[in-house]
Amino acid sequence: MNPTAICQSATVQLDATGAGSLTTGQVDNSSFDGCGIASLSLSNTSFDCSNVGANSVTLTVTDNNGNVSTCSSTVTVEDNILPSAGCQNLTVQLDASGQASITAEQVNNSSSDNCNMTMSLDQTDFTCADVGSNTVTLTVTDDGGNMSTCTATITVQDNINPTAICQDLTVQLDANGTVSITADDVDNGSFDNCSIASKSLTQTDFTDAHIGPNSVTLTVVDDNGNFSTCTATITVQDSTNPTAICQNLIVPLDANGAASITAGQVDNGSFDNTGIASLVLSKTDFTCADVGTNTVTLTVTDDNGNTSTCDATIMVEDNINPTAICQNLTVQLDANGTVSITADNVDNGSFDNCSIASMALSQTDFDCSHVGPNSVTLTVTDVNGKSGTCTATITVQDNINPTASCQNLTVQLDASGAAIITPAQVDNGSSDNCGNVSLSLDNSSFGCSDVGANTVVLTVTDDNGNSTTCTATITVEDNVSPTASCQDLTVQLDASGAGSITAAQVNNGSFDACGIASMTLSKTDFDCTDIGANSVTLTVTDNNGNVSTCSATITVE
Repeated sequence: MNPTAICQSATVQLDATGAGSLTTGQVDNSSFDGCGIASLSLSNTSFDCSNVGANSVTLTVTDNNGNVSTCSSTVTVEDNILPSAGCQNLTVQLDASGQASITAEQVNNSSSDNCNMTMSLDQTDFTCADVGSNTVTLTVTDDGGNMSTCTATITVQDNINPTAICQDLTVQLDANGTVSITADDVDNGSFDNCSIASKSLTQTDFTDAHIGPNSVTLTVVDDNGNFSTCTATITVQDSTNPTAICQNLIVPLDANGAASITAGQVDNGSFDNTGIASLVLSKTDFTCADVGTNTVTLTVTDDNGNTSTCDATIMVEDNINPTAICQNLTVQLDANGTVSITADNVDNGSFDNCSIASMALSQTDFDCSHVGPNSVTLTVTDVNGKSGTCTATITVQDNINPTASCQNLTVQLDASGAAIITPAQVDNGSSDNCGNVSLSLDNSSFGCSDVGANTVVLTVTDDNGNSTTCTATITVEDNVSPTASCQDLTVQLDASGAGSITAAQVNNGSFDACGIASMTLSKTDFDCTDIGANSVTLTVTDNNGNVSTCSATITVE
């Protein structure tokens, strides 16, 4: 009969060399046999680190008779000896992506264990955030789960320069003639494996002195002091037009009718951010044709060719009066007693710096009332309304004789045998260009001796001493009857019975201014038949045949 094999579990501790052994006694749990047990043997008595844990071993029990039986036992191999952790400090470089990794082996500094061991680090990956000293823990774990640790300093370094990338810029000066740029303006995507701490330029401020291309250097510094540079061309431009400010001007023409202005006179403080290169006017010279309001354009050009304009009103004035020059004139009245003159007749070379628009006289028409010297004023007005005057003496003369017109006249002697005529009676409409005339006759009184035709001369004289004559026939007539005056007579018949009388006896003072040519009686002889009163008529005839009568009573005795 086979023996009864009874096993029990056992625990084996590995020693410092990683080895452990097992005896049958540790496994046997009172195996027995009726005949006695000859031997006990195990399928495995030696263990090492590879056996840490549960191991199945077989206990073979052989009795004294060679009968065999077996049982199995679980042998737990334990490693309770802590490993020895050894660390070393390490310096690592971040790569281009800003990362670095380490292994436990790199930190291990002769760590050991009786068995197998594994090593792990609490941090294996580092980034830019870890640049500098970092403490890591190396944990050494053996196969039995025993652990020990040590620490190491991991110095993370970033020795990779950033990549500086520049871009060229074109910038415009501002109204103050300056412009500033920043490193970010020039940066065109500079980068670093970590991060960029700062960017700086060799020049950030520009003025008009920098117009054109300027080379600047961009320095890119990362968080760890690494840096790199690149260059960019900063083209400074001035695209700001200058500010053109104009002022209006009043410009007087000179004696030559000309005036000139400069751009500086029109400029009223034009300015530019960089400086003005030139001021130019669209018109600088003015003549009489420009009197009045003129618009001129001031073009302001800055140092960089930018321009702007403004307009100004140039009031061109002609303040110079024309020079009036007169000459005296002697003029003759015409047949109508008038004469007219023009300003041109009086002008003796009047002139003006511009031109003369008109000349006017204070008086142009003259008549007989102006004979003699007359003062007139010549007013010379230029095209701009300015005037000057001078005076001239206009001597008006009347050298035209009057027109003498006579008419014949018959005049009657009056009772006194006289007749008087006036020039007006002889005048037949004598006239003069000046109107008024005086009339005179060479003979205006007539008497009995002038009875008949008489020639008289009418002298017509105008107010200015001009005279002319004409003749007229003055027929003098005596149509006044004599005055017959009778007286009565007594006649004595003579012895023969006759008696006679004469006209003179009857006449009682008959008279005539021109003289009596004859007196006759209607009866001069009487006889006895006539004794008594007799009426006789006295006829008185003057020298010019005029007759009158009177009666007288002749008493015959």
